[in-house]
Amino acid sequence: MSTRTDKRESPADQATSASDPKRPKLSSLATQTPPTPQPNQTIWWNETTALPPPPATSLPAVDVIIPAHNCESTITDALSSTYYQSYPGSITIMAYNDCSTDETSSKINSFLSSHPNTSVRKTKLIDPTTPAPGGAGFARNSAAREGSSPILVMLDSDDVMMKTRVENQVSVLTQMEESKAKKTIVGCNFYREPENSTQHYTTWANTLTPERIYLEQFRELTLLQPTWCMFRSRFEELNGYTTKSLSLPTETEAELKLAEDLRFWHAHLNSPPSFLVTTPTKEPLLMYRHLEGMSQSSRTSPKLLMQLRLKSFETRILSKKWKNGFVVWGAGRDGKNFVKAIDPEHRKNIRLMVDVDHKKINAKFYFNRDLNVKIPIAHFSALQKKKSSVDSDKNENDYENLPVVVCVAMYRTDGKLEENVATIERTEGDDLWHFF
Repeated sequence: MSTRTDKRESPADQATSASDPKRPKLSSLATQTPPTPQPNQTIWWNETTALPPPPATSLPAVDVIIPAHNCESTITDALSSTYYQSYPGSITIMAYNDCSTDETSSKINSFLSSHPNTSVRKTKLIDPTTPAPGGAGFARNSAAREGSSPILVMLDSDDVMMKTRVENQVSVLTQMEESKAKKTIVGCNFYREPENSTQHYTTWANTLTPERIYLEQFRELTLLQPTWCMFRSRFEELNGYTTKSLSLPTETEAELKLAEDLRFWHAHLNSPPSFLVTTPTKEPLLMYRHLEGMSQSSRTSPKLLMQLRLKSFETRILSKKWKNGFVVWGAGRDGKNFVKAIDPEHRKNIRLMVDVDHKKINAKFYFNRDLNVKIPIAHFSALQKKKSSVDSDKNENDYENLPVVVCVAMYRTDGKLEENVATIERTEGDDLWHFF
């Protein structure tokens, strides 16, 4: 079951705390390249692959959660890559068949027959008789409820784990202070199959610094869902993939089944303390398969994704820290869409829109009669700190002290946007956030 619920060709195609990020220097992605998979890395097991010996010391048991829906061509690889992990502790594969109409159930049963349960490896098929698919979030919740291991690892049925993924991620969690570990999502690097699919997204996600994993949280999932590993206690604390944790008043029943990763992501970040961590290893630990037209993202509108991200932004930023006014950077399509989508209570706090385009600036205002909106537009230099008290006195609107949300896509202007943003001397994660 593929659950790609963002654009995944974009944001335009290592531990960090959610409460104390450092302000990093911005740089272009142009010179960075993603990890390169080794030949035959996808299928690294065979009939003679041995299971690891029982551990000398007690290791936490792991449940690998695999939702499965019409994935007959890929499910065996996903199961095998889990069964033959190098992790010497106990792994239970929890596969939930979500009303498949192909041979998915037969493939899983065949795997069960040829891969018997041992002291360190078990496979469980949850195959209920239900009238219709419940969706990926429902399937993951159902699979997780059937298990009891203290650590959960997420895997999509069309992806493949590299041999050391579980070992690496459990090591990260168990070496952290326990109170922090139990509030953490651990991710890892990945590569795409086919190799050149969604190249910009892959490069971006695999080269994020620990600071940017936190600071770009409103733009995108900075840790891809099929790479997630966390304590069961955190999953249950957030009520799993509950559609009600981040839902919109106008959503249909069908839409509530979409974007379950984005909803969980922001439920996690909305419940501090929360931490986002990636494994220190540079090599990819997951093969992330791209199947054209087969993912949920192909059925998830960009508008819905933006509304869900915006709801979290309103809850944690606009309702608490920016109530006295803020600025929207970008008077183009994305900036206007942001203004249109925002709750009226927060829209009235937009004091200014800024841009570099003289045509937009010369218009002086953004008008929207349907929303009864008239917002002034200026050059971004209006936000720059004044050099003297005399200059400051001339600026009757005092824009230089307002927080800013940037509604222009990052990494698309050869670094020019990031250079311009740096001139206004705001602190990311405090009085400046990138949203696109």
